[in-house]
Amino acid sequence: MLEANQRIRLADGENLPGTTGLRALASVLNQHGEPVMLSAYDRAAALRPGRKVVVEAVHAALRGLVAAAEPHRLDSPGEDPPREDYEDEREEEDEQPEEAHEVFDRAYKLREILNDFLIAVGQHQFAEARRALNELAEEQTQLLDALHALEDATTT
Repeated sequence: MLEANQRIRLADGENLPGTTGLRALASVLNQHGEPVMLSAYDRAAALRPGRKVVVEAVHAALRGLVAAAEPHRLDSPGEDPPREDYEDEREEEDEQPEEAHEVFDRAYKLREILNDFLIAVGQHQFAEARRALNELAEEQTQLLDALHALEDATTT
């Protein structure tokens, strides 16, 4: 399918994804269809120019794509959310404080913004790249504040 859509060339091995990337793309194809899989491959390839697409790049690419491609998914009656959205329902004795969750959420957001920046640069969308850098700076300040709050919560 990637070759049929001129993303790769099997004959000379051009742009072939890595093993983990190929597995992740197959899963995306199975769960979300060809257009989302192709978009995920394009975005993942832009994240790693000149290198093989791996599972981490596919996951990073999917963050925004799935929501945009299937906005109705969670609104449809009788449908369950995607498996990755389920919370672990086991009670854990040493559960992380709320401040830790805030740090993780902010760090994850930074990663998403950085991915958007890299894609924009790779596609020569410099205004979008500048916007992402400004957002990155703002989010970094909020992450630092969240880290201080976590430190205060765990040392008192």
